[in-house]
Amino acid sequence: MTQGGWDVQSKYWTYQEMWDELRRLADAYPQFLSVEVIGQSRQGKDIAAVTVTNRSTGEPADKSARRREHPRW
Repeated sequence: MTQGGWDVQSKYWTYQEMWDELRRLADAYPQFLSVEVIGQSRQGKDIAAVTVTNRSTGEPADKSARRREHPRW
């Protein structure tokens, strides 16, 4: 499936690729996306929490939420 001009299911991303893309998106769209570390896996890898919201309409904690554990395109 194509999403935004690129194939989102063309491969599995490495851990580093995932973090690089999350940071790139957070830097490019700080008004909509933030990334934070919420813990570590048993392997000692950081676990990401991604918040997607329009900050111009209020703080994320003041809005209703929906959790996604993995994307389904």
